[in-house]
Amino acid sequence: MILTDPPYNISSDFEISFDDRKDISHDFGDWDYGQVQPSDWIGKATRVLTDTGVFISMYDDLNMGRMISSLRQQGLEIREKVYWHKDNPVPQFHGVKWQRAVEEMVVATVNEGEGHHFQANRGQRHNVIKTPICQGRERRNHPTQKPRELFRPIIKWWTTPGDILLDPFTGTGTIPVVAQEHGRHYIGIEQNKKYVKTARKRLSQTSLRQNW
Repeated sequence: MILTDPPYNISSDFEISFDDRKDISHDFGDWDYGQVQPSDWIGKATRVLTDTGVFISMYDDLNMGRMISSLRQQGLEIREKVYWHKDNPVPQFHGVKWQRAVEEMVVATVNEGEGHHFQANRGQRHNVIKTPICQGRERRNHPTQKPRELFRPIIKWWTTPGDILLDPFTGTGTIPVVAQEHGRHYIGIEQNKKYVKTARKRLSQTSLRQNW
């Protein structure tokens, strides 16, 4: 499986300041200023998938078509979208639209039929995962870190113990951490040394979950 959360390319210099609490910024870092597009990496990543391989990636909902187009160019079968419903999204201060409380993931497979490790025996489930944004003790030094609870049902339903997960944009290691918790192998790729250090520390403190 490829499971990842790549740059969305949505950063801007927009910032809201408060007198009594931390500022809210839409500048997530240099890596999110249009430097990496789906067409730049999807072909390189999907070539390592087996015949039963699964590709699942987050992306900005307004630009998800770019990712879907790149996947189809590689011959993958688009299966469905999964939606992350955030309980506590960033407040909407423009006063001209609703809060953006949903983010999207696309699910694609190498083959068109069965055999891609979907565990139907786990029963029916909605394609919506509802959980708060990453906060509290889980939060590390990454501006767009996702919570572990977001990836747990994905890994449970779309892989089996012993499978290998590749995360080409691993950040602070959330996906490898969940993979390790659930008895899956993982390969994480990250170029920021600060995030690599954080990910390694998290993995050293993670053990196999007994009840999953």
